[in-house]
Amino acid sequence: MGRVYSNGLRYQRCGSHGAATALVGVRVNGECGCHGDSDVTLYRFRYTDNASTAVAQRDFTNGLDEWGMVGTAQAVLEAGSAGTGPGLHITAQPGRRALLNSTSFSVTPGSPYTLRITARLTPDSAESG
Repeated sequence: MGRVYSNGLRYQRCGSHGAATALVGVRVNGECGCHGDSDVTLYRFRYTDNASTAVAQRDFTNGLDEWGMVGTAQAVLEAGSAGTGPGLHITAQPGRRALLNSTSFSVTPGSPYTLRITARLTPDSAESG
């Protein structure tokens, strides 16, 4: 079924190169030169930077209200669990793609940041981006 990363996959960078806003972008078989099977459920994205106490979080509590998505992959909202909350389950075969963008949020230009991702991934999804 796949491993749930409930404590979050963590992505850290040194700075946002002068950007004052950001968004979360997820790509399945798109913009990566990749073509594979995909079975992922996305639950939550949490952004923090070193210069602010503010936290930007994007999730699926309100369905796709904070998101835009295009593509031919299948995407279904699921209830999730008490630990994860609702999620967006995306399945795709090679040649099917999903491009998902969150609404934008404010960031501190140049500040190191961390993006924590709560998701369920199957091992077969590695070749899809």
